[in-house]
Amino acid sequence: IVSGSDENSGETINDPVKTFKRALDVIQPGGVIYLREGVYPLNNLRIQRGGTKGHPITIMAYNHEKVVFKGTNIGSVNDFKIETNWIIIKDIEVTQAYNGVRVTKGASHNKIINVSSHHNEYAGFMLEDLASDNTFLNCDAYGMINYGNGDGFGTGDRTGGDSLLESEGKDNKFINCRAWDNIDDGFDFYGSAYPLKVIGCLAWGNGSQIDGNGFKLGIENKELSGTAKHLVKNCMAWDNTINGFFYNENASKIELINNTAYKNHKTHILGSNFRMLSSQVIQNNISILPVVQTRLENTEDLNISSIRN
Repeated sequence: IVSGSDENSGETINDPVKTFKRALDVIQPGGVIYLREGVYPLNNLRIQRGGTKGHPITIMAYNHEKVVFKGTNIGSVNDFKIETNWIIIKDIEVTQAYNGVRVTKGASHNKIINVSSHHNEYAGFMLEDLASDNTFLNCDAYGMINYGNGDGFGTGDRTGGDSLLESEGKDNKFINCRAWDNIDDGFDFYGSAYPLKVIGCLAWGNGSQIDGNGFKLGIENKELSGTAKHLVKNCMAWDNTINGFFYNENASKIELINNTAYKNHKTHILGSNFRMLSSQVIQNNISILPVVQTRLENTEDLNISSIRN
């Protein structure tokens, strides 16, 4: 491997720059930053140079080498922050961060693909501050450690601030992502302002002894009440502490379609596979071994098959 130097151009594999900061300084729209194997510090890492439509900037591991961004868990300087548009992040690992991969400051049209974020203080992946039209594809989130806010995938700033600005923007998607063994929830959309699409995702083994859900779909942002009409489709939740799928006081018309929930009551007697409002759209879902019958609050059961021993 050729040793890097920030005096190099970085234009070829034989003329690499040394630091990630220097690579971010020189990259142009349409370019690719290839990261060689190693551990990179999460020390106020902020991606602020963006691409353009049709010419995104790609940041990825070179030839499937193991690339790890590592922090110290303490303070928001220990995040992989995306603060710009038209960025593709691929094939990296983030650990011991504060909020993991943090898409913020209105960052939009970004794709996070095949990224693993684990053993962080708060979330694995966080959407906030009106970030819009971002896609998380085939990402893993596990081992978050903060009681109450140690979620796999989340929306809103978990560290305090103005509630409206905390919220994510429009048209964000989670596709084929996985969340497991987080101390709180697998997917937590507390304070969401706009509909999120969650397609083909898995959540299992999330929660402490007293809390934790697979997919927690509220509370919605009160300044934009009635707008967080999430779509959750073809997902699975099992062995979570309380609920598999939980509306969490979000009164929007959430859609749950073709999902499966199994035994989501690991330690909590009130746990349910599906705990939703009857006014929400709940179609063709399967509930297997709930500790209590599937709970649709205030009304009758709607299109859920329940299987028990």
